[in-house]
Amino acid sequence: MTSSLPASARLAWWGTAWLAGHVVTDLLLDEVVGDDVTHAVAGLAGLGLGGSEDVSETLLGGLARLRAEGVASFGAAFPVEGDPVGLGGPPDLNHAAIEAGEAVVVLLQDGSAVGLVPERVGPTTTWVAHRGVRRQLPDVGEADRGLRATCGTATRWPRRRACPSVASPSPPAPCTRWRSSSSPFRTTAGR
Repeated sequence: MTSSLPASARLAWWGTAWLAGHVVTDLLLDEVVGDDVTHAVAGLAGLGLGGSEDVSETLLGGLARLRAEGVASFGAAFPVEGDPVGLGGPPDLNHAAIEAGEAVVVLLQDGSAVGLVPERVGPTTTWVAHRGVRRQLPDVGEADRGLRATCGTATRWPRRRACPSVASPSPPAPCTRWRSSSSPFRTTAGR
């Protein structure tokens, strides 16, 4: 049962289906654990969610404890240095998640959140619980502007390589073939 999805994506995906009643607990556990030997949850007691601080519990026990606290949603986050997308803080959660490259933000019905950061040791994964803040989702407008800027740069690059003078106000005649009526570099030269 090999999955190419990161552990956080599997937990958020299958955890969401489990909350909605679309899958049974056994399927959730099978899909999240995958080829690993086991998954455990540590640190919930330190957040006031019951249990013993010195003992990690099984994935089933940790998810059951979170569900009893009133889980509203699971969300995967894949932050990188300088771009903690999907995380709302605090800094210790952000740092741990950036170091791991992934995390799951569990939003509770009272508005609080728990961040679960996976720590792998061989074939086992321990989800370390951190106090969290509701995750910030990317702004659609900002994402659109970033995509347009990247696409614009990518589509202009071949023209500049083929015709280095494309940025000049009046390019030589052979370069006018690269111009389209929608190009921001449009000129009337050569017409």
